[in-house]
Amino acid sequence: MNSGSDYGDKLDTIDLIITALKEHEKMLDSVHAKLEMLVDKVSVKESVREPVAVRGLERFSEGLLFISCKKWRDFKSKCKRASVITFEIRDNTFFVCVQLKGNIFRYSEKIPQNTFKLVDEGKQYLVEKFYIEDVENPLFFNGTLKCGLKLLTKPIKTDLTDQEFQITMNYDLDSALAKEFLSKELSVSMENIIEGRITL
Repeated sequence: MNSGSDYGDKLDTIDLIITALKEHEKMLDSVHAKLEMLVDKVSVKESVREPVAVRGLERFSEGLLFISCKKWRDFKSKCKRASVITFEIRDNTFFVCVQLKGNIFRYSEKIPQNTFKLVDEGKQYLVEKFYIEDVENPLFFNGTLKCGLKLLTKPIKTDLTDQEFQITMNYDLDSALAKEFLSKELSVSMENIIEGRITL
């Protein structure tokens, strides 16, 4: 009987943690939206001062340009129906590259790591500290990148004391899900999507 009530208490505690994290998510989504609007305004001002042809371009050889897209929508609009797409996670960053019309287009997105500290207060847990690595994508618990790709979530628990522990949210790439996502987003057959990189 006592173990049943302990189990119920633990479930209630987990529900409380989830509710607290959802409230944090709503708050951080609001902050994210405001920051995104601010970044868009700054990007517009920068593009007026700087020629668009120079931004994000590097010339590797005669006629070959390397174009680095900062926004997924720009990459997506330029790279639809490409013949070959490569993707990988390297240095905690998701990369997608496409060779199209003699140019190399690249999109990259840092994979944030979120950490929070919990304190066991008996019947409930207190979220004491919450650390985010990327203010542009502050809440990443569901493992979705800004481009829309869903990653596998791997929480790691580290005991700090008898009553305190830390949860670090790590993420991993599922190759099949990435191929399916890129195929739909870029209108390319899955057999032309390769996990790896384009090297020059």
